Amino acid sequence: MRSLRPDHEQYWFDLYARVATTGEPRSFEHIARAFDRRVHGYAFRVGTPDSRHVCVVFENCAPASDGPVLVPTDGDARLERFGATLAHELRGPLAALFNGLSIVKRSPHAHEEANWALSMMERQLTRLSGFIDDLLDVGRLGSSTLRVERDQVSLNHVVAESIEACAAAIDARRQEVMVDAEPGELVVRGDSRRLIQVVTNLLTNSIKYTPPGGHIRIALSKEEGFAVVQVRDDGTGISAEDLPHVFDYFKQGLVHQNQPRGGLGIGLSIVRSIVKLHDGSVTAHSNGTGSGSTFTVRLPLARTF
Repeated sequence: MRSLRPDHEQYWFDLYARVATTGEPRSFEHIARAFDRRVHGYAFRVGTPDSRHVCVVFENCAPASDGPVLVPTDGDARLERFGATLAHELRGPLAALFNGLSIVKRSPHAHEEANWALSMMERQLTRLSGFIDDLLDVGRLGSSTLRVERDQVSLNHVVAESIEACAAAIDARRQEVMVDAEPGELVVRGDSRRLIQVVTNLLTNSIKYTPPGGHIRIALSKEEGFAVVQVRDDGTGISAEDLPHVFDYFKQGLVHQNQPRGGLGIGLSIVRSIVKLHDGSVTAHSNGTGSGSTFTVRLPLARTF
């Protein structure tokens, strides 16, 4: 940073140094005199503590002459929670990747150890790719640039693909996933890849919040011109207070704040947006904490075979 702009005031060096050394995320509002800009944003550490790497998100950057610095809003608070969650989620896989690279470098001839490290690194890179894909989707949805194809799509195929995508997680938690489908195929007009994303996100959510050995049931049916996909589990459930907010952005940390399972808290929000783009609806139901959850997606039915 000193190489980029050595004339930056000391405030910025002190701010990023605190984040790098303590790992405590910080929001900021300050005038960057070197650029003559008023900036508002968020800084958090990524990677291992020894790496001293800091990521900075600038939410607002305006000419210094444009009046007072913005006062934090509810949106700023959501950004702060999101930044903290993102930092936490990225830190785990990044630390694992650094560790794996260290093992491979240290043991060039220990094939078994190196193969384990490479497999682990591949899994963590997949996690990171998933986070990045979700972040990109949030950006596209927010700017209305996300587009969906309009082809004939079998929801039976969508469910099968989603279960296959989650198979490793299901096996790891020794859970049972049952599919209850009406005879024939349910066909809608939509984007197969995006619909698989919807069901996969719902299934992943159930896997997270259902204890090992638990049960998840996916039901396929038709109802008054709509295809209905229902994902039901016997997991931790959702409190009456949290239920109205499960589809809001960045709510994962609040809805399950006492039972963290990872994730950025945007998966269900993406589900709602994609379903809406398909002229459908998604709802959540739970009788309360400890009683499991049910998510129901309704999409206009194209035709049945």
